[in-house]
Amino acid sequence: MGIVRLGEVPSGVSFLMRSLLETNPECQSINARGTKYRGIGRVLIARLVAESYNLGTQGQIRVKAHPRARGFYEALGFIPSKKLAIDGGLSLAYDLFAEVAGKIFDKATESSEREL
Repeated sequence: MGIVRLGEVPSGVSFLMRSLLETNPECQSINARGTKYRGIGRVLIARLVAESYNLGTQGQIRVKAHPRARGFYEALGFIPSKKLAIDGGLSLAYDLFAEVAGKIFDKATESSEREL
C-alpha cells in the first residue's frame, strides 16, 4: 500500500526532512476505485509527524512534492515554501507546521482507535 522511510533533522533546521513517502499507484486517489485505499497517504503523513515529534521538531516536516501530489499536500495543510533544484529541474517544497501537524496526528490516531 505504502512505505515511509524516516529522514533526518539537519543541524539548525526545525523540520524533519529527507524522508521518503510512497504509495502504490493503484492506491492513489486518482487511480483507486471506491474507498478501499482511501486515507493511506494521510496515515503515512501521520507516521512522519509522529517521528518528527520523537525527534523534537513538534511534528513539523518539509516535503518535496511531486507535481501530481501538490493538491494532496495543500489539502492536508502544507504550505508552499520554496523551489528546490532537483535532478536538473525545479520542485516545490511544502512545509507542515506544528499546529496543523497536531491535527493530522490527532485525526489519524482517532481513526485507528475506532478500528480497534
